[in-house]
Amino acid sequence: MLDFINKYYIQLTGIYQKWYQPGQLFDAPSLFLITDKPMPILSSKYDSKACNYSYEVVMCDESGFNTQQTPVYPLKMKSDERVALVKSKMRPVVILSQAADCWKDKTRQGDDCFLVAPIYSFGGGQEKIGYSADFAERVKSYVYNTFFYLPESASPFFKESFIRFDRIQVIHKPWLLHKTLKLEVDVLDCLYAWLYCYLVWGVVKKINDLPPMCSFILEYREEKMKALGLIS
Repeated sequence: MLDFINKYYIQLTGIYQKWYQPGQLFDAPSLFLITDKPMPILSSKYDSKACNYSYEVVMCDESGFNTQQTPVYPLKMKSDERVALVKSKMRPVVILSQAADCWKDKTRQGDDCFLVAPIYSFGGGQEKIGYSADFAERVKSYVYNTFFYLPESASPFFKESFIRFDRIQVIHKPWLLHKTLKLEVDVLDCLYAWLYCYLVWGVVKKINDLPPMCSFILEYREEKMKALGLIS
């Protein structure tokens, strides 16, 4: 949307470290998708004589989740729960939701958390292979329904990146570490519209049945894909 949006980012100042608003950027532990099956989990054994637990990593498939095991009290783990070992990485994220409503029922209660989407940079590094220029151009043109393009900026500083809808997750508020950036209102509107398209496009059969911003993005996408030679 570089053709229509001139400014993507707001530099935050003042008491921004007290804010948790949609469009605001943070650093947070982003979980990788679990693709291994079986998957590694933490297995425990209780020594009744020594009154302590020992742990080891074992591989587990769905059958391992369906069997009961001894509750692990130090980990607050019930007999039908498991501790999965999932890769994670501290990376930028953008808040998508409002704060979760507080609730309580008997021994259960809600958590202070937010729905966020992680941000991936295109560039490479010492241990990372960068993305190709062709791929970045396709992301910029909305070719992929799970990616939202974010351009580089000198002031405020921001690397060329993209938001991944296929890695959206919930983050507990204490794990959200403030950054000094927030997306401009027009960018956030565009982000929500493209996320809406990701969620419902294919269910909604006619482009005219979508909200106006969604229809605008899909028309923009079609023009860009024609320019790239991806469609005729």
